[in-house]
Amino acid sequence: MMTRATNQQGLISLTTLLVVIVPFCADRASASEPPVVVKTISEDALPGRLLDLSLEGGLRLQLTDGTEKNIPAEELVRISVPGDKPPARPRGVKVTTIGGDVVYGRLRGEDEDTFRLNTPVLGVIDIPLEIVASFEADQMGQPRSDRRLEFLRQPRTLSEDRILLTNGDALSGFIAAVKGDRILFDSSLGEQEISIDLILAARFANQPGKAPDEKRAVVHLRHGGRLTTSSVSWRQDEIEARWLRGKVVQFDLEEVSTIEFLGGRWEWLTSHEPVEAQHTPMFSLDWPYRRDANVLGNPLRIAGEQFNRGIGVHSRSLLAFELRGRYREFVTAFGLDDESGLLADVDVSIRVDGQTRFEQKSVKASGLNGPIRLNVTDASRLDLLVDFGQNGDIQDRFDWIEPGLIR
Repeated sequence: MMTRATNQQGLISLTTLLVVIVPFCADRASASEPPVVVKTISEDALPGRLLDLSLEGGLRLQLTDGTEKNIPAEELVRISVPGDKPPARPRGVKVTTIGGDVVYGRLRGEDEDTFRLNTPVLGVIDIPLEIVASFEADQMGQPRSDRRLEFLRQPRTLSEDRILLTNGDALSGFIAAVKGDRILFDSSLGEQEISIDLILAARFANQPGKAPDEKRAVVHLRHGGRLTTSSVSWRQDEIEARWLRGKVVQFDLEEVSTIEFLGGRWEWLTSHEPVEAQHTPMFSLDWPYRRDANVLGNPLRIAGEQFNRGIGVHSRSLLAFELRGRYREFVTAFGLDDESGLLADVDVSIRVDGQTRFEQKSVKASGLNGPIRLNVTDASRLDLLVDFGQNGDIQDRFDWIEPGLIR
């Protein structure tokens, strides 16, 4: 009897314990799903926990109230992954492709036809020389010099590859191969090998081709890298994506800052060439617009927040885009970049087919404005204007933030 009673008591205790543990484990399992903020064509910020993701099927999100929401892939714009301060950028070489991808890593160079990089997130990867737009060598962690920045900001079209050396010399010719820690360079002076240690930056004459129409995902890594993938999926805190030449890459979601979705109903305005781009200086200094950067060529940043997509301009600026009646809505936020000064002051307006649909006078450096949404159904032309404010064009470094067109 004593044994039977003891067993019964133990069974009751175990049952009670299970009643307590099972809900606790369920809560822990739910809490383990990573928090994200989702932007769609209709909602600017939808917080929740990511449950499932694929480029074909879309996204399944657990909202903050516990309900689940399925979002079709064609309605997705971006997933943001909140996190701490981004880690320091990896030491080594920064390679940018003609498609806009950015990879950091240490050069291994066993294959002459590629940049073979040992990367901290993706492992060892090969980037064919034929798709490289530029590379920068890390000079013992020193900041990028004005000379190097100016070299990289020059007009995109080149007839020859160009190399900027640490002594300030610029060479023109053809980068034929990578041999270990050296670049094989063919110029009018003949063929020579140049050590990576002697190179600040290089720009290739490679030209980008037409972007594919199919769905793609652009993965922005927290350390500054960027990959355009033909597929992306999420399982158990891990992202799996298909990248160059079908290579499958995997990394933890915590290493990601954002994932953008291309080929759906949303189109970034930065993927369109303006049919008219005017800058009218108050005096003589010309400020051309910059795509996905502020007018100085640096990251877009307003009130301390950095953005991947946008257009940097300086007053007075006019950018005009042809719509051809293909879109139903235009969405954008805006503000004065953090690299503006205290005297910055502009007037902002947006015209659709010549009619002013939005106007805001005396915009100052007071944070992000918007986003605003404008109906552009059947419209042919969109004009973005940034005019002189109260202080002329003094310090007026202005950003159009995340401008997009919705089909």
